[in-house]
Amino acid sequence: MKNFKQIYFYTILVIFGLLQFSCSSDDSGNSDPNNPDIGSTEVHSYHIILENGEEFKGEVPKYTGDIFYYSAFVEHDENTNQDILSILLYQTQVFNLGIGFHLDENNQPIPESNPTGISFNEWSAEKVYRSVQYTATLENYQKQTVNVYGENDQIASFTLHFEGTFSNSQNNEIVSGSGTVTIAAP
Repeated sequence: MKNFKQIYFYTILVIFGLLQFSCSSDDSGNSDPNNPDIGSTEVHSYHIILENGEEFKGEVPKYTGDIFYYSAFVEHDENTNQDILSILLYQTQVFNLGIGFHLDENNQPIPESNPTGISFNEWSAEKVYRSVQYTATLENYQKQTVNVYGENDQIASFTLHFEGTFSNSQNNEIVSGSGTVTIAAP
């Protein structure tokens, strides 16, 4: 039942993420990506570099029209008394990113809890990189409560830094890599 609940939760998050996002351009310009005030950032961003030379870098507008693109969800796990952070970031026709892990009492990732770990790929590519082993830290982590379709849900804003080894789904090649993901506040 526990696994079913987690699978159901992540499935709903993926569906919700896809429904929330549509193609648009960011006409408002970019903020300083080093600015620690995530609330002033106009975009969600990612930058991942792998030792084999592949690089994934981009930005996703945090708003599509007047609709905020929810991309980081928080759910409390009663069994472990810890929060689970799930990140779904899609740059249409370019990139997909999915991350899931438990947070400790200091709101830092616990990689060994690894409900889903880290996975990413080019849009609609068969080659997906999945974490094998990694370390991660969160900076400027803030939870917000939002009302989505009449339900109160928890979302988060932060900057995530990670490094580790990732497996190529096509040939199981293991490569080292590191990345930074910034999820902006509404």
